[in-house]
Amino acid sequence: MLPMRTATRTDYRERIVDVVAYLAEHLDRVPDLGTLAEVGGFSPFWFHRVFVAAVGESPATISRRMRLERAAWRLRTTRQPLVEIAFDAGFNDQAAFTRAFRNAYGATPGRFRSEHMPAHELPSISEIHFSPTGTPYRICLPRLEPIDMNIEYVTLEPRRYAYLRHVGPYPEIGSTFGKMADIAGPAGLVNDPEALFVGVYHNDPSATPPEELQSDAGITVSDTMVIPDELQIGTLAGGRYAKGVHKGSYSKMGESWMAFWSTLQTTDAKPRMESPFELYINDMETTPEDELITELYAAIE
Repeated sequence: MLPMRTATRTDYRERIVDVVAYLAEHLDRVPDLGTLAEVGGFSPFWFHRVFVAAVGESPATISRRMRLERAAWRLRTTRQPLVEIAFDAGFNDQAAFTRAFRNAYGATPGRFRSEHMPAHELPSISEIHFSPTGTPYRICLPRLEPIDMNIEYVTLEPRRYAYLRHVGPYPEIGSTFGKMADIAGPAGLVNDPEALFVGVYHNDPSATPPEELQSDAGITVSDTMVIPDELQIGTLAGGRYAKGVHKGSYSKMGESWMAFWSTLQTTDAKPRMESPFELYINDMETTPEDELITELYAAIE
């Protein structure tokens, strides 16, 4: 098993609040991820995934929103020139600031000021907002409930898989799996007793727009298996991996990945540049939903 610190939900909340407070206190510049990881006591290798999994937004997104909210508050409460407000909000010119502000608030900065529009808080999953009084920030962390997961080191041999590429939000990969199975079934790929469905996830969802995410809906195949032309062939790289296990509905997979990354960051493991993947151990059509087993893998040095 991996060596790990004892981590509690309260501990994680306090550490993430420390990071958010640091962001709020340094709105005039966006601290680098290494600095934020150090502030929260997180491993720099896993910090970004852990933060986004817990909060629902990246530090850059939060910082940008708070700068715009600060700009809106200053428009309402001060006579500071627009060009200065724009510069303080991180924009090099007033035109770019006007476009971003209008997209966020539905009004230009000048109209927002002249009509005394009341609200400066923008919609947010985390409910993290600019606070002009410096009072504690309201932080909603609904994703923070699962914290610990048993993780072990394993060494895997390289393994071929046949797949269809899915482009779009990861939770929507199910339809691509259906198309892949419609091809793999008649070709006999599912008849191999050692075959497993596999999902390979190539992009960090905390840093990539949902519509641009790329993943593979696949099935593992032997070296001698003949692959239909409609499917592509990939390889799960061999080497060391951190492995976790999710039990239950696939709809709860995100919570398990959050626990996986959160627990992994308490270790000394360093990532390798290989895509994380899931192996689906049993047949979802014949297995009760609460008994489904999915293995989670992340490559490590």
